[in-house]
Amino acid sequence: MIGFIDPPITAVTSALKACRDAGIKVIMLTGDHPATSLNIAIQIRLVPENNRNVITGKELLNMDPNGEADRQKLLNCNVFARVNPAQKLDMISFIKTWEI
Repeated sequence: MIGFIDPPITAVTSALKACRDAGIKVIMLTGDHPATSLNIAIQIRLVPENNRNVITGKELLNMDPNGEADRQKLLNCNVFARVNPAQKLDMISFIKTWEI
């Protein structure tokens, strides 16, 4: 068995802070496992350490972005894991409807 680590680039954290300071909401859309995604999101300070909010691609299948409850869940989440390429495109379409 072999284990390896692929740490995030250190400049990512400062880039995310610059985005937040500019009023830009950053989200992660990845095909990775939810635990891996959340761990990376915490490392780069995309989310605080006490945040456990991850939406999976499987959960997205059962969500209606036009329904208020689901829309709020989507808007309040920064980490989306096990998302396939089609779902990433759907999320881009949804993000375009965000009112900031």
